[in-house]
Amino acid sequence: VCLHRCTRDSTEGSRIAHVPYIFDAGLVRGGDISRLSRRTVSAGAMVKRLVEPCPRLLSRRAASVGAMAGSTGQAIRYGINHEEIIASRGNVDYALGGPIPSVDPGYEDLTDLYPYDVNKAKELMAEAGYSTDNPLKLTLTYANTYGTELGDQLRSQLAKIGIDLNINYVEFSTWLQDVHANGDYELSLVDHAESHDFYKWTTPEYYYHYDNKNVQALYAKALAATDEEESNEYLKQAAKAVSEDAPADWLFGYRVTVAYNTSVKGFPNKLSQTVLPLWQISKAK
Repeated sequence: VCLHRCTRDSTEGSRIAHVPYIFDAGLVRGGDISRLSRRTVSAGAMVKRLVEPCPRLLSRRAASVGAMAGSTGQAIRYGINHEEIIASRGNVDYALGGPIPSVDPGYEDLTDLYPYDVNKAKELMAEAGYSTDNPLKLTLTYANTYGTELGDQLRSQLAKIGIDLNINYVEFSTWLQDVHANGDYELSLVDHAESHDFYKWTTPEYYYHYDNKNVQALYAKALAATDEEESNEYLKQAAKAVSEDAPADWLFGYRVTVAYNTSVKGFPNKLSQTVLPLWQISKAK
C-alpha cells in the first residue's frame, strides 16, 4: 500500500541508505552507480540494475474538477517528458506507462499510449478551454520526503501545455491523513512499493477513487481464470484500459543497483527490496 516507500536517503533519486552493505560476502546493494563507486568493491565485481515493483505514481482525485479528467488528463500524460525525468535521476530507472510493473503478471509495455508530445497536449488542453495564456490551475500535494526536484520538473513541463501547477509539500503523516485517508487532493504523487497490487484500480474506495466497471470485470475474470496465460491476458486488458483512461501517470519504475563479486552466486535478479533470501547466496572461496 502507499504507506511504504522504496528505501532511500534524503537525496532525491538515491536509494542507498538504511540497507546493509555486505562487504565480507563481496556484495553491495543500494543506490546509484555514482554512490556505489565511492565504496570499495573487490576486483572482478559486476554491477546489475534490478527491477523492483515500485513505480512512482502521479495520481488524481477522480472527483476533482479538471484534474486529469477527460482531455486534460490525457494532455497531462502527453505533456510529461519521462525521458527527461529518468535522465535527471541518473538513467537508472525505467519508463512504465501503466499500472502493472514489469515484474508482475499481466505486464505489458504501455509507454506508446501517451508518448511525449507537447503539441498534442496543447490541442487537448484547448479542447477543455485552457492555454498557456489561460492555464488550468492545479495543486500537486506530496510528501516532502521526496524532495523538490520532481515537483519543479513537473511544474516546468506542464506549464508548456497550459497548466499552472502549485506544489504543496507536506509532512508524510499529513499526506497519509489528507490524501490517502480523506482523498482531499487534486494531484498527488507517491511510490507504490507492493507488487501484485492492481486490485487498487478496481477498488473505488481507495484513494484514487477510480471506478471503471469494465476494468473491474476484467480483473474478476483474471482472478477466476484457472489458466495462467488466460489470467495474464485479462490483466493486460485491464491494465491497458486503466492507462488509456489516464487517471494517473506512471512517472517511472525503480531499478536498484547491486555490485557484487563474480564469486557470489544466488543473488536474486529482481525484487531485492521486497525479499532478500540470504540463504540462497553463496561465495566461492
